[in-house]
Amino acid sequence: MWARCSYRVIAALLIASGVACDDGGVGAQHESRQTVAAAPPNVLFIAVDDLNDWVEPLHGHPDVRTPNIARLASKGITFTNAHASAPVCNSSRISLMTGLDPNTTGVFSNKHYPLREVLPEAETLTRYFMRNGYYVAGFGKIFHRDDNKTEPWDEYFWGAGRPKPASLPGHGVAALPEDIYRYFDWGPVDAPMEEWGEHKISTAAIDFLNRDHDAPFFAAVGFRLPHLPWYAPREFFELYAETDIDLPLAPAGDMEDVPADSRWLDDRSGRAHALIDESGRWHDAVVAYLASVSFVDSQIGRLLDALEASPYADDTIVVLWSDHGFHLGEKERWRKFTLWEPSTRVPLIWSAPGVTKPGTRSGRPVSLLDVYPTLIELARLPGKSGLDGISLVSLMKDPVSALSREAVTTTDESGLAQTVRSDRWRYIRNPDGGEELYDHESDPEEWSNLAELGEHRTIKNSLAKKLDR
Repeated sequence: MWARCSYRVIAALLIASGVACDDGGVGAQHESRQTVAAAPPNVLFIAVDDLNDWVEPLHGHPDVRTPNIARLASKGITFTNAHASAPVCNSSRISLMTGLDPNTTGVFSNKHYPLREVLPEAETLTRYFMRNGYYVAGFGKIFHRDDNKTEPWDEYFWGAGRPKPASLPGHGVAALPEDIYRYFDWGPVDAPMEEWGEHKISTAAIDFLNRDHDAPFFAAVGFRLPHLPWYAPREFFELYAETDIDLPLAPAGDMEDVPADSRWLDDRSGRAHALIDESGRWHDAVVAYLASVSFVDSQIGRLLDALEASPYADDTIVVLWSDHGFHLGEKERWRKFTLWEPSTRVPLIWSAPGVTKPGTRSGRPVSLLDVYPTLIELARLPGKSGLDGISLVSLMKDPVSALSREAVTTTDESGLAQTVRSDRWRYIRNPDGGEELYDHESDPEEWSNLAELGEHRTIKNSLAKKLDR
């Protein structure tokens, strides 16, 4: 364990003084050897709420502008087939922060909350780094709701605040019933940048990076946008004003071969799609989401600028992730909660000095469960037993090497709705026994359910066994 002292100074002094050991006890008769270990790296841990694959490195939307996320990807590795362990905020974040699958924690929904009532003894990622000598600071949303304020931090900044339009509702779909989602609103807002929570969060984190630190640090920075409502500064809406924005593809009849449990896994999302489509506001909603993403990207850029200008640029691990994806009309759904690609797929981008190579990509299936063990290995900290994920360091070094498992996502309060994603296939099994099978090689949009075709029985049964375990 590293004590909280001037670790960089001590390491530099020891190296400069040539601290050595003798070989066999004969001192002067043998060449001295330096035995000082490198100082542990810092961690910049960036979380973005409800961010799907609409970022430049994942090519999820042709019109999106995220130059700063692209900049981070150019410096490290992008996992292009990364998935949440749950398509729900609370269960996904608890899973990532404890390194435990929802089937281990029993946390499948936002109702299983707060963290310490459900998992009183779990050692979260932040607690683990604190125990191993790191100074752990939090900015914004890392855990779900009040868990951000009740979990231990060496320092924490909530950064609340999102300016609202002059009148509500009216920007989004005014006719959308509150039982579907009362925050389903969007629109540009004219307000000073200092009033925005995202800007407050990045500013506080930048101030932290500008300080001198006497211990390795773990800085967790969590942005709430693009979580609804999609209010963003007007300049980011104007980014898309002159662009002929593409809408997500949602062909008529797509849902006809989908089992009942999948179709109504989140009934509100289906009703929301019909109302948004009928209102003629689908295009406006897509622009609002894109604007919110670009706004957050600008704040990530401020963070990266500050890190690059700091003394910590060459020894800080950066990881960017989202808790789950988000539908914007694909498969006639909005928001998350489903087991299809738009809901489970997430950005997962790493820059690890001395490990990742600039601009690399890996299409192997990985899970947010893998973040915890990967950070342990990258930080050269003692191993921790009982984690459900695996370290991705081997993939960082060889992006096409094989891993020992696929990515599994679990949802609904029973935990019986599950999907497994391999390099090529997605298999879904619902509580009523309904099945779906999609071939991403020929059907990346998941329009054709192949589960009932006998020719695919072998692959379907093989993937089903991954869930049985």
